Amino acid sequence: MQNGAGRPPRGRGNPQGSTPGGQRNPGRGQYGQQTPGYGGYRQQAPRGQQNGYGQRQGGYGQSGYNQPRQRPMTRSMTEKEYRAYQQRQAATAEQRRRQAEVERMMRKQEAKRRRQHNRQVFAGRLAVFGAVLLIMGLIAGGIFLILFHSTPDAVEEQKISYTYGGKQVRKAAFEVAYGSGTYYFCFQDLADYLGMAETGSAAERRFLFVDEADLTDSRGDGSEEYVTFPDGQALAVVNGQRVPLDGPNRLSGEEVWVSVNFVEDVMDNLSLKIDDDTVAVGMIVDDTAETTEEQAKNKVILYLDPVFRLKAADPVEPIPEEEAFLSAMPGGLQDEDGEIDMELANVTFVNDLTAYEQYMAPENRDGYLDLVNTTRTLSADYAPTDLLDVAATAKGRTTQRLRQIAAKALEALLLEMNSANLPGMQVNSGYRTYSYQAMLFETYTGNELAKNPNITREEAEAIVLTYSTRPGTSEHQTGLAVDMATDDSFSTDFQYSEHYQWLMENAWKFGFILRFPADKVDITTIQFEPWHWRFVGRYHAKKIHDAGICLEEYIALLEAKEEQ
Repeated sequence: MQNGAGRPPRGRGNPQGSTPGGQRNPGRGQYGQQTPGYGGYRQQAPRGQQNGYGQRQGGYGQSGYNQPRQRPMTRSMTEKEYRAYQQRQAATAEQRRRQAEVERMMRKQEAKRRRQHNRQVFAGRLAVFGAVLLIMGLIAGGIFLILFHSTPDAVEEQKISYTYGGKQVRKAAFEVAYGSGTYYFCFQDLADYLGMAETGSAAERRFLFVDEADLTDSRGDGSEEYVTFPDGQALAVVNGQRVPLDGPNRLSGEEVWVSVNFVEDVMDNLSLKIDDDTVAVGMIVDDTAETTEEQAKNKVILYLDPVFRLKAADPVEPIPEEEAFLSAMPGGLQDEDGEIDMELANVTFVNDLTAYEQYMAPENRDGYLDLVNTTRTLSADYAPTDLLDVAATAKGRTTQRLRQIAAKALEALLLEMNSANLPGMQVNSGYRTYSYQAMLFETYTGNELAKNPNITREEAEAIVLTYSTRPGTSEHQTGLAVDMATDDSFSTDFQYSEHYQWLMENAWKFGFILRFPADKVDITTIQFEPWHWRFVGRYHAKKIHDAGICLEEYIALLEAKEEQ
């Protein structure tokens, strides 16, 4: 052997890759390639056995153990085997490719299936949402139809029922029973309930309480109490006195429809209750009346007689036509030299207020300038003797009263405001007695002490004196002062209303002045009260208005002039 150590050559110089023993090397193919697989890995003979060269590999503990490791015997694949091997490899690759393609197609189909599922879920949810919206729309539409009377049954449900003395008299559609922010009722129904008589046409119909002393004349002889309702005007004429109402009167054929506040503001001994679909009027039981045995046996109920709050005023003396521009009695519009002040005499109004001139510009021109404050007081027993009820008293308050001259002038003022499209003025306070003012002052003082426990009574009274007065120092006791506004809040915000602006421009024409202006607090010692108005008569009201001064300043000027 040429290589020594018994190692065969690696095939160099051996064509066809044969071994020295003449065998083909299984580890290399015909083309000299190393091939794994069938017969392609070199095999190692067990230890202690002969190898292909007749040599023995040494086992553990044998002398051959330390000899160099011999290359295992290999053999090359035949060409047929190699082609079979390549075919198997190609088949395996094709199988893997097909398997990968199948998996890819399966993934694609799964993604498609998921997309279809998601679309179906979305479509289902969208359908549910649409169905919910449709149901809600149907419900809302049903409610709308019910509320707005779109069906005959709904219209029937919205009719207003009218009951008198617990007996239903009529039903009226809501649009007939309600308007201008107030409920209406047919006055003929009330007249029938109270046993009132009617006279005149629908437009000039007069309703009157029949004189029970002479029932032969059901049309009245002029002495009965009566009321009329001028068509389209928000007022009633009660015993010749005009009373503002919450809405304009309406004629429906021969029927006269009137605002329900007439019952509350003009009538006594009647009750009024309004629910969502019912207007109920009833007489008030007379708990003090004594019943006879017969009445008690028959369970007869005695009621108070319904009456008008306003009684007939004394008739106004007719004024000669040639003196109509004067209107007031002599002295009411004359200046210091006895000359007629034509600016005062030529005041014009929307309404015919000729009958009110004697009140707005009284003959006793200086008789209503009484100044009442902390230095000029009234005694506890002072009380006017000519007080009249004020029809425009605020709802929920006891009927307020003023001296006749101030009450009639105020009545004219409110009529003119209504004609200026400024309704809703109400009187919150008029004449107050000495004792009532004392109670108010004590109440206000207690309120201040409750709000500020750390102050003394003297400090609390000092606070109260900025918005109220002690008894005897309030001009409400004169019966010439009135607190009025569009509500009962006594808020200075009233100064921003159209009603207040109209009063500032026109109140003097009716004889009223703003008693406590905002820029005169240091003189009056009373904070600004846009609701507090004082009657002094047109002559002096015009001078105070034009000069922009308060009553204290005006009286001081008059007194200074007298001293000269």
